[in-house]
Amino acid sequence: MQNLIPSTKLPFLVALLLGCFFFAESPTLQAQRALLDKRQSTTCLDREFVVMAHLVRDTFQTINSTPEEIEAALELANLWFEPICTKFVLRQVDTIDNFQYSIPENSNVLDQLWANHHENNRINLYIVSDVSFVSPEPTFATFEGILQNDRGGILINSLQLNDAPVWLVHGLGHYCGLLDTNEDFTSQLVNGDNCETTGDEICDTPADPYNPNDPEIGLSSYVNMECRFIFSGLDANSEFYLTQTGNAMSLYPAQCWCGLTYGQFERMAEVIGRSGLW
Repeated sequence: MQNLIPSTKLPFLVALLLGCFFFAESPTLQAQRALLDKRQSTTCLDREFVVMAHLVRDTFQTINSTPEEIEAALELANLWFEPICTKFVLRQVDTIDNFQYSIPENSNVLDQLWANHHENNRINLYIVSDVSFVSPEPTFATFEGILQNDRGGILINSLQLNDAPVWLVHGLGHYCGLLDTNEDFTSQLVNGDNCETTGDEICDTPADPYNPNDPEIGLSSYVNMECRFIFSGLDANSEFYLTQTGNAMSLYPAQCWCGLTYGQFERMAEVIGRSGLW
């Protein structure tokens, strides 16, 4: 039975993480602040998970990350997951020589990877060259995530692990039950009326209209160099969006990311609390 202890120290930490969201103009700033209730405490799980890291050689038989870089990325992830008292500890690193897994081309290759290299009762972290065939992001996590013991895990491109390790936080977010904030980007309403059934299905993450597949509107139409949300489009009710570019589950530039919301932490705590992993 997991110890679901209400933490008394964590509201400040959540507020600290979320405070850096506020890059927007005054109306947006006020709306985003209204989303936060600093009197609430996140659920403290007191869980520690063992990570098994797999370094996959590329077509030149090169290994592009090191155990030290994995450790550094996990240290960053542990800081982000501290509000729900969850820690990830690297216990073992191995090397996979089959370069086919370095750029997995489809789900069949992934199934082979799980069959040949998965370690039970571990979070299996695969450091690869390119996941673009199986994910639009530089990281990929199996849908069942942390609830499944006998297959799956997280893949991350070595470039992002080494140079932008916050992408591991994003991958762990997916692995622990979170969706991207722009999920169903055309459906979620700014007023929150359908927040439980559209978008990322978490009501304190504002509607996010970012469409990465639109060839006519690029990322620069949504966010500027200072991480301010600048998109001028309207939702179905003709309301302007109040999107957070600093949310780590968004697809805005990783250098903008600085926090997660109370609802996202609670969603992960609920999923992690049901995990049978050690």
